[in-house]
Amino acid sequence: MAERLELKVLPNLCPETLTGVEEVIQTSVSHLFFRDEPRNVFKVLSNHNHPLIGLKAYTARFNALLGEMQKGDNTHGINRGNSIDPYQGICNVYAEETGPDCALKMVRFPDKQRMDKVLKRGDLSAETVQTAVGMIIDYHRSLEVTEDASQRGEANHFKARVMEPDLGLILHLIEGGGLFNGEGEAVALQIQVELLREREREFLDERVGDFTRAIELGMVKNAHGDTKLTNCFVSDGSIGRAGEVYFLDAIAFRDDWSCGDLRSEIAYFLLNFDFERTQEFNSWLKIVAEEYDNKLADANGSLLKQPLFWFYLNYRAWVEAKVALLEAGENSDRLNDAKKYLNMAEKYLHKAFDLAPELEWDKERVRDSSTGEVIFFS
Repeated sequence: MAERLELKVLPNLCPETLTGVEEVIQTSVSHLFFRDEPRNVFKVLSNHNHPLIGLKAYTARFNALLGEMQKGDNTHGINRGNSIDPYQGICNVYAEETGPDCALKMVRFPDKQRMDKVLKRGDLSAETVQTAVGMIIDYHRSLEVTEDASQRGEANHFKARVMEPDLGLILHLIEGGGLFNGEGEAVALQIQVELLREREREFLDERVGDFTRAIELGMVKNAHGDTKLTNCFVSDGSIGRAGEVYFLDAIAFRDDWSCGDLRSEIAYFLLNFDFERTQEFNSWLKIVAEEYDNKLADANGSLLKQPLFWFYLNYRAWVEAKVALLEAGENSDRLNDAKKYLNMAEKYLHKAFDLAPELEWDKERVRDSSTGEVIFFS
């Protein structure tokens, strides 16, 4: 653990003398340095040949942090209208874990006010959830439709640039990551992911029109990209006004992940309601869907009746499974999280099939990777 980060000040960077770091957490894409007095978090993006971001150049990492700060400010970003800006600038730091680099300086909310923890305590209100959903929708609507974002919303682009690489990485981590004690467990999980991938391909091939329609309706934009509960805080009044909702950790380092359909942003927000409180998921689902339907005269109909919404829930679930597998080498509990997320992904995709009349979830099938032959299981 780094006990001191020494700042090397550059022009136009926020001046900072950083001492008193009490905790360092390595995530799948960054190092987070937590300081208690004054309460701040400093985020340094991974700068080596990282499987998820790979931002080797200092300027690329700086611009990614700047983009995150802009997406999350309280003037034009997703936190617009809140009493404070959660982002306080970019500074240069040095730490043993990262070497000299740029860091995004953020306010440090009490950990217990992270929305997934508020949910687990049973203290999360429907009004707070409605506020958060409204923020996601309002921010998304405020953004311009761009040709680049629209192209990234096409079914074939999603398949080639997001689905195939990510599910391929999941399979690689299962097969060669040394995460399992026995081969049988790894093989069973591998088959599950192969089945999932085969059905993902079928959905994307058969429902191309859903993606095209979303682009035509201006629903695909370069937005927050990471609206899950673990990136969301409910102020207790110690920072900002009590009850305010703050979203952190917007994605600005890879457009394939941040350019997306509004329904994908809503799906990511909903995911951990199911992960943490499965027995309450349907209730939270209805609250979120009602807020969405009330704020949007969606030409696609009610949110919960749209196959593409459930497809995006499935997508967000296997993204979390991927992240959990990447972190499982350092934390074995994350392996169980990955399995749970994959089961959730399968459940959501099944629902998407049920809502799509031309698709049928009738048999389990998997394509043999060596021959390309489709194998059916009864």
